[in-house]
Amino acid sequence: MSENIMDNIAEPESKIKNFMMDTMDILSFVLFLVWVLMFIRLFLFSPFTVKWESMQPNFQEGNFIVVDKIVYKYNNLQRWDIVVFVPSNGTTPFIKRIVGMPGETIRVKDGDVHVCTQAMSLTCTKLDEQYLAEDTETKASCGFTEFKVPNDGYLVFGDNRNHSTDSRCCFKWFCSGDEDKYWITQEEIIWKVYMEILPEFKIF
Repeated sequence: MSENIMDNIAEPESKIKNFMMDTMDILSFVLFLVWVLMFIRLFLFSPFTVKWESMQPNFQEGNFIVVDKIVYKYNNLQRWDIVVFVPSNGTTPFIKRIVGMPGETIRVKDGDVHVCTQAMSLTCTKLDEQYLAEDTETKASCGFTEFKVPNDGYLVFGDNRNHSTDSRCCFKWFCSGDEDKYWITQEEIIWKVYMEILPEFKIF
């Protein structure tokens, strides 16, 4: 009789103990997941909403994208990479595409962008910018048609060339050629665009 009573008491206690252990396991997993997500959010990737129209047709205002905050620093940036940065002469973040690499000379000529290299003589090749909207012409915004990119710099243009404040005009400041800077450095780049989530999913 007494054994049956003890069994009846032990059974609820065992169920409560198992329930508490399962609950702790679930909470531990949730806390671990939250920690991982916070680490990714703070140090690796972050959501970003596109503002303005300078990157049309590839990005529309309000598009929801994910930006790489640190991984790109351990890989060389490439031509056509899309980056978010704050130029040294301003405080507003810009989103643009890299068109000129360190050490290159970039020319805006006949509505196109040319990359020039110095061998025996300066040789220029038109860039194939297939991402631009049809019939897009690249024009000099402030009268400057040639840009010499320093060894630690990048030249960046918006895809919507007629409605983009970019390297062509020193990011809202008229390029005097002396004090104003039309290139950006890697230190000024805060994010590289990694993927688009909305309105459609794309990886860059």
